[in-house]
Amino acid sequence: MQASTDSPIIEIEGDVYALVCASMQLTEINCAEATKLMVLDCQNNKLTSLDVSNNKNLVLLYCHENQISNLNLGTLANLQLIYCFGNKLENLNLSSATKLVELGCYNNNITSLDISHCTELKKIDCKKLNLGKLDVTKNTKLVELRCEGCNLSELNLDNNPNLVQLHCKDNENLKVLNLSNKTELKDFNCNNTKIEKLDLTNCTKLKELYCSATAITELNLANQPELTNLSAGFNQLKTLDLTKNAALMEVYAGNSELTELKIDGLQNLGAIACSNNKLQNFTAKGCTNLRIIFIDHNYLTPDASSKLVESLPIPVEGGILAMFNSQDKDLGAEHNQITDDIIKQAKAKSWIITDGEETEVTSTIQTVETEANTDECRINGRNIYFANATQWTIATVAGEICAKGKGKEVNLSNLKTGLYLLTYQSSDKQKTRKIVLN
Repeated sequence: MQASTDSPIIEIEGDVYALVCASMQLTEINCAEATKLMVLDCQNNKLTSLDVSNNKNLVLLYCHENQISNLNLGTLANLQLIYCFGNKLENLNLSSATKLVELGCYNNNITSLDISHCTELKKIDCKKLNLGKLDVTKNTKLVELRCEGCNLSELNLDNNPNLVQLHCKDNENLKVLNLSNKTELKDFNCNNTKIEKLDLTNCTKLKELYCSATAITELNLANQPELTNLSAGFNQLKTLDLTKNAALMEVYAGNSELTELKIDGLQNLGAIACSNNKLQNFTAKGCTNLRIIFIDHNYLTPDASSKLVESLPIPVEGGILAMFNSQDKDLGAEHNQITDDIIKQAKAKSWIITDGEETEVTSTIQTVETEANTDECRINGRNIYFANATQWTIATVAGEICAKGKGKEVNLSNLKTGLYLLTYQSSDKQKTRKIVLN
């Protein structure tokens, strides 16, 4: 069944239990007579309104990515899932959806969301709604909550002990968050908030933590042995001890006030970025999988730089150590200092020391650039813009390809927060640059 410009409307009646009519250019669906309908998938059409109030047996409703401004749910007591994101809804009445388990309503014009009657809810994704407040105190079974960019100034999660995933980033007025009973939490993102304190003592199952651009001044991760990914940059942290986090694979701790950063013994760590801090000493003893370090714009003396290189492993494919050489730039001892002997010492261990200020540096693996934008490649948030259409690849620091293609623009909205390498063709040579996605 395919709709066309001559027939963009379908009517459903009789003993129909499931209907899938996604991506068919539909402008109208009349399913009032299909009283036994349990599943309706009409995503990615051109619907401006949808009335399912007569479909009392409806369990699953997928109406996302339309132009719906009016959604009439009626009293759908059996509804368990509704995806209505990517529409033009200004309100959503869920007062009768008492069996609702999963709700995706983000990217709408909704400014108020009442889910107090939805006591069975386990998953909520309401990001980028200008809500101002969100009450989840009645949703005690919540497992996943995504409320990024909802203009929240407070978020009471005391009644949600089962949370496994919590994303509340980009709520710039959020200052306090109580995680004391989040014993199941594995994925937590509070980037770009004003949270002043994070007590993760009881979050012992945490695997991914993203707390960059907050107001925290200390971070104790001694009780997170399963942590694999950490982003804690752009804070006021002075010390950070990661030696208890043996599972760590990627760390971003740049642009803070760190005078002490401990990573010795982290055998799974592949990459760490701690640029723009106040480190005078830094070593990586026992970090046998480490192959990328960004530590430019710190305060390492030649002796400290030598000790760092001495502590490095010998990676099979070579390693990249990005430092700022003040002796070359004549900026004094406020930045890292290295000597020719240190460079030779690093090369002997298959590490290439690079200058963090240069737009391009050479390694034994390939060419790697820092985060600075250039005329040929500009990064803005999760969007990449090339001057000319080019082949590109996005990979993890471990070398796993996440996406690839060809064009002048790239959107990385589907990638998880973390550290990535962008490889692209520039003139007659290949370049790679570091990308930190928050």
